[in-house]
Amino acid sequence: MELKSKCRYQPCCNTGFTLVELIVAVAISGFVMASVYTAYITQKKSSVVQEQIVEMQQNIRAAVSMMTMEIQMAGYNPTGEANATIEEAKAGRIMFSRDHRGNGQTVADGDGDLNDPEEKITYGFSSERDDSQPAGLGEHGAESLDRKSGNGTFLPIADDIAAIEFCYRLAGADETDPCLTAPTANQLDQIREVLISILARASRPDRKFTNTEQYVTASGATWGPFNDHYRRRMLITTVQCRNMGLKK
Repeated sequence: MELKSKCRYQPCCNTGFTLVELIVAVAISGFVMASVYTAYITQKKSSVVQEQIVEMQQNIRAAVSMMTMEIQMAGYNPTGEANATIEEAKAGRIMFSRDHRGNGQTVADGDGDLNDPEEKITYGFSSERDDSQPAGLGEHGAESLDRKSGNGTFLPIADDIAAIEFCYRLAGADETDPCLTAPTANQLDQIREVLISILARASRPDRKFTNTEQYVTASGATWGPFNDHYRRRMLITTVQCRNMGLKK
């Protein structure tokens, strides 16, 4: 006798999906996909912001590290004959000398003059990259910060620097005393500290971000608000001119 399945006659055994079940499944899948996409977009935006911050910090670190190391040597004069000193001190530029090379001598010996390479150093924007209104602001919003050795040409040391300020503190002043952005010629030999304010800018704008921040330098000057779509980071550091004022 042939056995027949009961499901052949009982609709309850139908294993398909109803329209309501399909709608519910699609709705749940759409909700999950929307959540995943939102999380991805949020993470992507966060990643872009972090990349810009790291980029700016690296540019600042590169510039400040080199300037600090060399400005500390301003006035280095081991023979007492080279007259090494800070030769130009402006808000947007500093030029100094140090006698640390000689003909066939070690770096520390010096040779009593300032005629050798790398003995006169200038930091700041080159004339082509300085907005000059006021001095120390990069042309086009941000430029490469420059370094010049002797009578050579300016060469970039850090990219996307929006502004820089050198402020000078004289002998006898303490941390509560204001620094000077334009010391006189008679005050150059009295400089003992250089306060560097440096502002880096992201290389790319973010159209969903508006920078309304105002940045205050060591002298109390303000940069901004720029009201644009670029992120910026500022650092103020103090460099001790440990060789200025020393007599051999």
